[in-house]
Amino acid sequence: MFLHASRFHPSSRPQINGVEDRLHLCLPWELPSSLRATLVLANMLPGPLISVACEIALRCATGGRAALTGFRAQDVGAVRRAFEPYFAFPPEPTLSSGGWLCFVCKRNDVDISSRDQSDMAVE
Repeated sequence: MFLHASRFHPSSRPQINGVEDRLHLCLPWELPSSLRATLVLANMLPGPLISVACEIALRCATGGRAALTGFRAQDVGAVRRAFEPYFAFPPEPTLSSGGWLCFVCKRNDVDISSRDQSDMAVE
């Protein structure tokens, strides 16, 4: 399925793509705490993306995938450091377009500790 990325308001994108009955867009903390997704898409600038790394890991099932995008080559090291405790982060981008990178990472079986969650809350 191809989804159109546009400058329209995010809430209108499912209608534009004809998937409004099958796609729900939300922030990680808006999901039920028991939900574990098999695919997570995070299109965020590096600072906000890094700040929710633990939350994304909490929401991604073991063996699931996270497509991390919205950053450039100079930010890869910081993004990698934030996600590698919980995901197998590939050595090279999965996709690249106009300098923007996308890494599709596989969730490992490392549990998120309460300390990780506390550290995330104060960052």
